[in-house]
Amino acid sequence: MTLLALLIALAVERILMPSSRWQFVTYANLFLARISAYSQTKDWFNTPLGVVAISAIPTVLIMILLRLVEGMLFGLMSLVVTVLAITLAIGCLHARKAYKTFLRAARRGDEQACYMVAKELGALANDAPLKTEGSQDELPQDVELAVELLDEDEQLEQPKTPHCELEQGVGQTLAWINYRYYIAVMIWLVVFGAAGVVFYATIRTLADRELKNAVKPPQVNADDIDVDALELNENDEVAGLEEQVTDQAPSLTPAKAATELLYWFDFIPVRLASLGLTLVGNFSRAMPIWLEHLLNTKESPKAHLVRVSLAAEDIADPSNPTCVVSVTKFVEIAKRNVLLVLSVVAVLTLYGSVS
Repeated sequence: MTLLALLIALAVERILMPSSRWQFVTYANLFLARISAYSQTKDWFNTPLGVVAISAIPTVLIMILLRLVEGMLFGLMSLVVTVLAITLAIGCLHARKAYKTFLRAARRGDEQACYMVAKELGALANDAPLKTEGSQDELPQDVELAVELLDEDEQLEQPKTPHCELEQGVGQTLAWINYRYYIAVMIWLVVFGAAGVVFYATIRTLADRELKNAVKPPQVNADDIDVDALELNENDEVAGLEEQVTDQAPSLTPAKAATELLYWFDFIPVRLASLGLTLVGNFSRAMPIWLEHLLNTKESPKAHLVRVSLAAEDIADPSNPTCVVSVTKFVEIAKRNVLLVLSVVAVLTLYGSVS
């Protein structure tokens, strides 16, 4: 039933994606808003154990629902619930729309539109200024260029231009989104069933929530400012305010419990996904890199996935002035990897390893 539910969910997702009602984040945000409204559970967002407890609530609910409908209509109701959970978890409407918009803008040479879409996807730093002619694109910390990710002994002819920096940021972000919304969901489905899918999707939403809060400027409470300690300097400027804001900074640092927890939950799945990249891409080139960084705990899951992607596929195309090919190649190898995972699930189903 796992393979059937997965195939139906992927088909349904293609048809119903234009609606936000089929996005897991739509319902997760409502649930998280209710949780954060209570003083007893508000602090749960700041600790890993609290994040697990929050994620366990919808997980337990889906487990109870599956138990209640078990056996109904010869198992059809269980299939419907599983398909619904998968469909919601793999829904990523904003990424699909942004990808299509980016390609259209790139092909007509609209650099400003490309820049705005890239920033919306998170492929550029949130505080980066609007692009002007001749300026360099500012990439976020977890997006790196091919020449920076690959080791010195890994040969890659990569043109380092503002265009290619922009497109590589978009391509890497799309490859990461493809993993989080498709391959990771498939792996959790095979291992833990629909309940595992809901658990992972909830923690994923919490991590994205933390990321959005992290890019917002800290809000300082005016009541916490000691007005008596402020004074005017010789230039008639207020002195002492910056020091007080800096002192409050530690208490204003956004929580990262879900992000750190998701790092470990992604540790094994992302290496399984990158193993698939070696099989659907340049195996002789990607496998040594995969083995070398297999147990590297200092490298983020996204950096690991991108590193193997760059080795498995010839991402750079110096003959293409806008580097659109760089983006499409990132997406193409990610799609081939999804098909590989589906094939593995099918084989496991035939052998009876997956129900």
